[in-house]
Amino acid sequence: MSLMKVIYYLMFVVFFTIPTVAASVVNVTYANLQDDKDLRNVYFIKLLQLALDKSKAANEEIRLNGNHGGILQGRAVRLLKVSNQLDVLWTVTTIAREQEILPIRIPLLKGLLGYRFFIIRQADKAKFKAVNGLMQLRKLTAGQGHDWPDTEILRANQLKVITSATYLGLFGMLKAKRFDYFPRSINEAWMEAAQYKNQGVIPK
Repeated sequence: MSLMKVIYYLMFVVFFTIPTVAASVVNVTYANLQDDKDLRNVYFIKLLQLALDKSKAANEEIRLNGNHGGILQGRAVRLLKVSNQLDVLWTVTTIAREQEILPIRIPLLKGLLGYRFFIIRQADKAKFKAVNGLMQLRKLTAGQGHDWPDTEILRANQLKVITSATYLGLFGMLKAKRFDYFPRSINEAWMEAAQYKNQGVIPK
């Protein structure tokens, strides 16, 4: 076969493999981050996009969009339940949440979210080095989101908790000594401590 014939053959194949039916567009809306500085959900967004790309039909185009403006966990659950503003949400599960919205029981972090480290003030490093048990920890105060399931778990274990309406506000509250430690998952602690090191915080 000559080079010219090969070129014609390839052009023929490409021409006839172009779909004749226009792709259908599927829009999927997820709960947006509270702030551009909030990096917690970057992994989940990329994972969702990958899953949608792998499962879409041949003539489908998936468009993944965050809802406009920041949104808190509790409100995201309510919107997912009663409106068409959201299609999907990743969050810590609770019995109440699974009764309100349809759960897809796939552990996106394989349980790593349950392993907690503290973000503390650099100046309190020695104080936390002396904490060896739950009784000592109960003398200190944690910071959490007001609608996070973790908040009730800590309180159920008789730990003192101060809450904030926003995730980013918790770092300012820690710096201002409104509480003593900010419990974070093993996949969040070091990233966040590096991101907010100018506020004098470290992972512990």
